[in-house]
Amino acid sequence: MEEQFYIFLPIFLLIIARFSAKREDPFRIIPWAAVFIAVFCVASRAASVHIGTPNFLMAHVASHNRMGALFCGVLIGYLYHFRPTILEELMRPKSNRFAMAVVSAVLLSFAYFYGIDSRFFATFGYTFIYLGFAGVLLLCLYIHGILSGKLARLMELVGSAAAFVGMYSYSIYLWHGPVGAWLPGLMRRTLGFPTGRWDRFAVYLVGSLVIGTVMSKLIEYPILRLRDRILSASNIIAVAREVGIGHDG
Repeated sequence: MEEQFYIFLPIFLLIIARFSAKREDPFRIIPWAAVFIAVFCVASRAASVHIGTPNFLMAHVASHNRMGALFCGVLIGYLYHFRPTILEELMRPKSNRFAMAVVSAVLLSFAYFYGIDSRFFATFGYTFIYLGFAGVLLLCLYIHGILSGKLARLMELVGSAAAFVGMYSYSIYLWHGPVGAWLPGLMRRTLGFPTGRWDRFAVYLVGSLVIGTVMSKLIEYPILRLRDRILSASNIIAVAREVGIGHDG
């Protein structure tokens, strides 16, 4: 799902940027696209589990059933960078923030009361989950200074640790499966450890964090820096062409 979405998304953005008449906000169609994709995914999942033999695996993993979750992140990114006043006005009243916290908690709670083999959860639950986490993200972005003193410093350390993991979270996510499959067994054969279930879990947890972070530093961030250099060069050429410089290449 992620691989297909990350191929589809740049193509989609290039198309709407190419044909947008409003150059200062070429992606203004994104909110409408997010609504359309969200409704489409709910309808598609409903078809997967209510028509014929229920296919809960398809509802869980298929791109056309789950891309709404990823596109919700695109919507938040668009609003944050291109329409920040909308989010600022939404998050400024304390009543709105309180309501968002309550609604987010309720939406996320559905994952604890329903399994993925539930028709209700397969139809609506995945949408509830990503909307709940969207609310949590917005609360984290716009709420500051609630705690003070030693408790604030303690939570700052916790937040810094979480932010460090977050920087490399995608690589950790990609590597946690392979690490869980081979690292505990490899260490047990070579070092005689781990032997118990909790020992294996500790090796799996620490190994996933370490290997995911190392691979991110070795692969992900160098590629991102290369991407930024390439895109920066392309932007310079595009601007030059727009002002009539460099038509000869």
